[in-house]
This record gives sequence, C-alpha cells and structure tokens, in this order.
Amino acid sequence: MMALEPMNPRTLFTRSILEFQLGNFEQCEVHLERLIKAVGNMHPESVSDHSTYMVAGVLIVAGYTNITDGVKTAITSARALLASPYTPKVYAMTARTGLALFAATQGDRSEARELYSALESQRHTVLPIAGVSADRLLGLLAQTSGERDKAIIHFEDALSFCGKYGYRPELAWTCHDYAGLILNGQPLGDRTKAMELLVEANGITVELGMILLQQRVITLLEQAGSLPVKPPQYPGGLTQREVEVLVLVAAGRTDREIAEELVISLRTVTTHVSNILSKTGSVNRTEAAGYASRQGIGA
Repeated sequence: MMALEPMNPRTLFTRSILEFQLGNFEQCEVHLERLIKAVGNMHPESVSDHSTYMVAGVLIVAGYTNITDGVKTAITSARALLASPYTPKVYAMTARTGLALFAATQGDRSEARELYSALESQRHTVLPIAGVSADRLLGLLAQTSGERDKAIIHFEDALSFCGKYGYRPELAWTCHDYAGLILNGQPLGDRTKAMELLVEANGITVELGMILLQQRVITLLEQAGSLPVKPPQYPGGLTQREVEVLVLVAAGRTDREIAEELVISLRTVTTHVSNILSKTGSVNRTEAAGYASRQGIGA
C-alpha cells in the first residue's frame, strides 16, 4: 500500500501507528511528518476528512513518546473538527479520542474531566479510526482527574471487553495502565494483582512484538519487584488469581476453558497452573485438586 499510495493519509496513519507500537520511533516520525504534509497540501474540501487521521496519529503517538512535531497542528485541527457543525460524528469522536489520550498522558486534569464527559457514552466500544478501547481511555481520564475508584471500574470493564472480543493490543495496554494505577496508588496498592496484570501484558507484547509497551511493562515489573510484599492471604503462598485458577482446575476445567472464563490468555493460565503445582507440591492437576479440597479452597 505504501508503494501504491505513499501520501495517502489513511495509509500513512496506519503505518505510523504500526511503527509506534513496534518501537520504531524514527520511522514513525517520518510517516507522521508525511501525514501532516499530505493533509496540509490537500484541497480544503478534503481536509476535514483526512485531517482526522493526522489528528489521531500525531496525538496518540505524541502522548507516549518524545515525538512532538506536529502536535500544535494536530491540536488545532482537532479543535477545528469539533467546532465545525459539518464534521461527521465519527470524525468528531476521533478528534476527542486524540485529545483525550494526549490530555491523559500530559496530566491535564481540566481537559481530562471535560473529555471524560464527552466520551462517557462510548463505554464498551472501540473508538473509531484510533482503535482505542473507550473503557481504557475513560479509565485514564478518570485517573488523570483524580477519581481512582472510577478509574478502576473502567479498567475492569476494559479487561472484560478486550478479553471477550480478543482485542489483544488494547488488552495489553489496559493491563499496563491498570497495573500502573495500582502500583502508584496511595496507600500502597495490591502488588499481587499488579504483577498478574503485568505478566499478562508482557506475554501479549512478546507475542505481538509490541516493543514500546514491552519496555514499559518491564519498567513496571521492576518497580513492582521493589515494593514490600504483603503477607500471603492464602495457603502455600498462593495468589488470589492462582486460587481462582486452582478452583477451576479442581472443577475439571481445561486450560482453555479457564482462560475463557477468567478472560486471560492461554499462556497465562499455563503459567498459573505451573506455579500452583510448584507451590502446592503437586505433580499433576489431580493432586492439586486434592490440595484444594484439604485446604477448603473453593468449598
């Protein structure tokens, strides 16, 4: 597509986001610069349509990296799209998505609150063009606004939504963002839950080659490892998630069935089962089920 339409805004947007996710920032910036130029050279009647891609591309990327070229242009275009009564709803929604992501990553509390109200009706959807989970974005906006409890609800919704529909890139970002909220909370959040989220995110990023996010996940894993450990609440040092998995193992569920019920990846279930066998001193699932019965787990 790049060879056939090197200056097509849709193609440039898709390529820039792909390079961004893979951590190829230099290539990402090249395509974004071309995207800005392509939109600037268009006939005025075409700009409203194609500037949407420029807005989404620049603001999504600028909020998470050091890429800043074109930010002012993108913000101006986004506000122009929102101000025009002729802008189609899908383009207006994309403009808000770009502005919201940028506001969240920049810590703009006032803008976050305003955009939260404008986007709240989009819960349980994927926002158009940008491909962002509305629930994750609402979680970020609520977190930026200082509404931690509300953010947790949205992140939980995002985990469920992305897991149910197999939207793995956004699931990985949700796990990362949610873990960050937990680890940076006051008082100290639940490190165990944060670690489980990060393990899930790391598995997805490795499998999909999401280098940028993988680096961020590793940073949070290191942070989580330096935090004091809470006293174990379950026998054998089992975590809450491991107990949930063990209950299903004892019920005779397969790894795939467990993954579907808990909305986690098959690889993560395999890791949990391995940890369970090790912690309970079991050689197989039958012995693990017996351990659960003796300890009253799932009773």
